[in-house]
Amino acid sequence: MRSELQIPQQDLPAACAYLAGEGLVTVDWEQGNTPAMVTLTHQGIRLTESGEENAADAGRKPFPDRAEPNGDENRETPDA
Repeated sequence: MRSELQIPQQDLPAACAYLAGEGLVTVDWEQGNTPAMVTLTHQGIRLTESGEENAADAGRKPFPDRAEPNGDENRETPDA
């Protein structure tokens, strides 16, 4: 999970704890303060769905895979 999200190892537990504290996920912890499994809660699913709907209404990707090098992942490119 950490590598897919490109989060440094030391930041993953804090990110999971924050999201769990907000009620967006539940976390099963392994020994050593390492998240073993993270599950979206109903509230987390609703927030994700609303983000997708808002992005679609604005004509952009809801959760871009990665930002483009120029930082403008939603810019349309002209046809060649």
